Amino acid sequence: MHKLDWRRNGGNIVFMLPFAFLIQWFSNLCDAFFPQSNTFSSNICYICLNFFGVFLIGVASSIYQRVNIVLHAQDDLFQIIRFRYTKGNATITMWLSYLPPTVMGILAWMLTGRSQATPE
Repeated sequence: MHKLDWRRNGGNIVFMLPFAFLIQWFSNLCDAFFPQSNTFSSNICYICLNFFGVFLIGVASSIYQRVNIVLHAQDDLFQIIRFRYTKGNATITMWLSYLPPTVMGILAWMLTGRSQATPE
């Protein structure tokens, strides 16, 4: 943003702390229902679940960005890219914002053969 915005940065931290706990809780819940395995079918299931999760995150981001009180840092980045670099085009910004982490996840799976972050 070319300047330090304490309210925006503080809001990002306040948002991310409970968000991180929620993600960890959801991760533990998924581990209980989907035991980690390196079989092809479990990897495909995990990847499909991730794509569905990214879809839900996109929907949620669209809703609460309209409210625009406090944003997650990734969604704040989305707003910056949207209004500074893509002339308000949300579709292009969505691709620029969410495609790189998705591609990195797929590449990591292809390179390691594992779909989870922690070693077994």
